[in-house]
Amino acid sequence: MGRRSVWRIVLFSAALLIGMSGTPSWAASDDWLLMNVAPIVAGRMKLTGNHAARVANLDPANPTATCLVCHQTQAATMGASAHYRWRGDAGGMSNLTGDVGKLGGMNDFCIFPDFNWLAKFTNLDGKPVDGGCAACHAGLGKKLDATELATPTLTNIDCLICHSKSYKRTVDATNGTAHFVFDTATMNLSARQAAADLSRPGRDACLRCHVSSGGGNNFKRGDIEPILADPPRTHDVHMSAAGANRVCVDCHKTTNHRIAGRGIDLREVDNPTQTVSCTMSGCHAASPHADAKLNTHTAKVACQTCHIPRFAKSSPTDMFRDYSNAAQVNAKRLYEPWIDFKSDQTPTYRWSNGKSTFYVFGQPIQVQSDGYVLMAGPNGDINDTAAKILPFKHHVAKQPLDPATNRLLPLKMGVLFQTGNIDQAIIQGAAAIGWPYSGYTFADTERFLGLYHGVAPKEQALTCAVCHVSSGQGPLDFNALGYARKYADLHVLCTQCHEDKSSEWSASQLFTAVHKKHVQDKRYDCSRCHNFTRG
Repeated sequence: MGRRSVWRIVLFSAALLIGMSGTPSWAASDDWLLMNVAPIVAGRMKLTGNHAARVANLDPANPTATCLVCHQTQAATMGASAHYRWRGDAGGMSNLTGDVGKLGGMNDFCIFPDFNWLAKFTNLDGKPVDGGCAACHAGLGKKLDATELATPTLTNIDCLICHSKSYKRTVDATNGTAHFVFDTATMNLSARQAAADLSRPGRDACLRCHVSSGGGNNFKRGDIEPILADPPRTHDVHMSAAGANRVCVDCHKTTNHRIAGRGIDLREVDNPTQTVSCTMSGCHAASPHADAKLNTHTAKVACQTCHIPRFAKSSPTDMFRDYSNAAQVNAKRLYEPWIDFKSDQTPTYRWSNGKSTFYVFGQPIQVQSDGYVLMAGPNGDINDTAAKILPFKHHVAKQPLDPATNRLLPLKMGVLFQTGNIDQAIIQGAAAIGWPYSGYTFADTERFLGLYHGVAPKEQALTCAVCHVSSGQGPLDFNALGYARKYADLHVLCTQCHEDKSSEWSASQLFTAVHKKHVQDKRYDCSRCHNFTRG
């Protein structure tokens, strides 16, 4: 046997032993073996990193078993967290109680995660593509049914997705059940080496999933963009190396894998013992401004309202998802719903007291006065003493609706992604949930997603003149927020008490001058001119 044949046997056998996914047959080319196997074989001989000695015998088909030798307790806490369960306490909801979350809920992005879990799709070019909502789940593929939610299978937890910077994974469905395996071809190192050098989750670990929620970079949230990996100060003063250089867990404090923080449109509360706020850990004072007038705003205006004046500043975001329109073809060469992307957007402003209202899956829709079905939105109004004005991304959609029961319909997204056929996606979705099929129409839906990232430098914050303009055309709709005057015409309003003196001030001075004279000098209550009291 020649030396080349021996070399090929050694490398091919090594590929099998180290558990490389997608290892080709003996007919593999010399180039493939040289590029994909040789470096890993070399790395296997000498592992480096803080866990090198502990993972020498790691089984790539069951990596978490090695972690459990030392970290059984930590795995159990992870298995009870919202990042694994995708469910948690309903403390932030006003219309549901108990154990709630992404699972069991309807949304306006990919509709229904429960049976759109994990799959290997075939794209328009005949190539395999990872798909399913669980592509970002912190597990190795097992579907979270009632049993798994109650008693998590700890070996299904994917420790490396958060703790290894070099780790990559891909979906394997060859045995009929989709699950994750090491993607050694794109890692360019062995499974054991990916597990050998571990760390506490940094910013990159969080962005790995949260940047691509909704199907692509910044699709869903609008304020979690790829640029946050290393943003300039002009984009985010907290995460920039030229600013505070914070990582996610500096604000999202973690206790036993329970992470603090809850977006207004998220059902579950993962860490009820910790809150995320600008004043936490002494970062900012309750009255942070040198200007006393600005400090009076903090009682009713959230910090980010002035300090996040724009979103989708670097990457466009999904503002309208239309399931009634013809499907588009995306960068992965899969079909996806028709999406209207927009960049550099002005937020929508609403009152929020920290509680939220959600559409409940399986219930008849309730159309609001604005014509939309509310999927998720904040509670609170101008008379709510616990409420503040917050900035939101206002996402709208057209979603399939059952005309017989008036409830929103789930879809089999794999059918839509691979064929573009919305009819079959709806028909198969109804069948998967066990509902009779009665045809479909479409409902207009809306969701309000709180904006918390992309805090601009103070010199870019909204100023008094930007919001308080006499034309009423500033970024905040004061009438919608409840600040409407008793009489829309200022001249009519003035003459209820005295002759019209508004001409004494220029248009740019009018708001501040009128308020100074009546509120500060004469100490009149807001109810003199508005339909609310000072509170």
